[in-house]
Amino acid sequence: MKKKSTFAILIRLFLFLILLGGVVFLNYSDLWLKSEPVETLSVEEAAERYSEEFGVEKNWILAIIRAESRFDENAVSDTGQIGLMQISPTLYLREIRDLLGVGNAVSDLKKTAFNIRCGTCLFSHFIDYFNEPELALAAYKAGTDTVDSWIGDPRYAEAGVLKIEELPDEQTRVFLQDAISYYEELNEETGKQSVTRPKRIGEKRKVSPVLCFEWAKKYGEIYGIDPYLVIAMVQVESSFDANACSSSGAIGLTQIKRSTYTVDIKANLQLDEPYETLYDPEFSIRCCAYYASWLEERVKRVGNGSYDQIAAAYHGGINAVRGWFSDEAYSRDGELLYDSIQSVDDMTVKHVKKIEKAYLEWKNKK
Repeated sequence: MKKKSTFAILIRLFLFLILLGGVVFLNYSDLWLKSEPVETLSVEEAAERYSEEFGVEKNWILAIIRAESRFDENAVSDTGQIGLMQISPTLYLREIRDLLGVGNAVSDLKKTAFNIRCGTCLFSHFIDYFNEPELALAAYKAGTDTVDSWIGDPRYAEAGVLKIEELPDEQTRVFLQDAISYYEELNEETGKQSVTRPKRIGEKRKVSPVLCFEWAKKYGEIYGIDPYLVIAMVQVESSFDANACSSSGAIGLTQIKRSTYTVDIKANLQLDEPYETLYDPEFSIRCCAYYASWLEERVKRVGNGSYDQIAAAYHGGINAVRGWFSDEAYSRDGELLYDSIQSVDDMTVKHVKKIEKAYLEWKNKK
């Protein structure tokens, strides 16, 4: 009995130490993250500097400051958000600090330059996820999960564009109206700023799956292709990583090769955009939708044009699919015999199965 009691005490002590270690990690990780000195900068100077660092228009930064704090450096909200850009200490410790890679204390959020750097970093992070400033602005106020839910609800958005007047959260609605109005006012005074977003190729950049589906529906309608196939391709090809680049050189959300883009997409659509534009998530999905429709037309000449056959052509090539349909060992009655094909192209068969799974998952979502 005494041995059991001692063992139970040791287990509890071990669990307590694990819990304590987690608390220390969350709250005191700045002990091993380097704390950077904070310069004394004016609001204008800080907005200018961090606009360049994060690839965010200066006028958006100033618009957020105006909407959040009315340029009051000492502003503290009822829920504890601090400073010009109303940074939550909890959000800073949980997310922003890691994004910046710094270990500055929460108290530094009261300093103009650091507060603006944190807010701009967060806003830039949301632009990466939503691909455009107005959705990022909504996420700045309401969070990414809430904005995703609005994008997927036709009452509040259409084709990935928010219906601001219809949003159910009054605080976010007022914030958006105020910030956008001031942004437009600043643009009239100073002109719209041209900025270059940092590409960070090689670093993962996840894009909202909900927004990707809205683009899939938009371009699926334009090019006459099943949007569930398009979104399944995005999921399987890149896991919604806009910066994805394969060993064979295919890039972007939909993993399109240079030759495919140049010969079958760019030339046919008479596009001016260079190949690297495929790192833009919406453009990548547009090109995927067109190319899938192009493949469907050709697959229907030899098969039934089902989504699995289009997926096989997308991965293995249209010539390979034509070859399989010309050989009774690999096809019958307009259907591909994947069990037989697996012996000659295992990778394409596995790819098609992944597409089928993702297709049904999206199709069955409510």
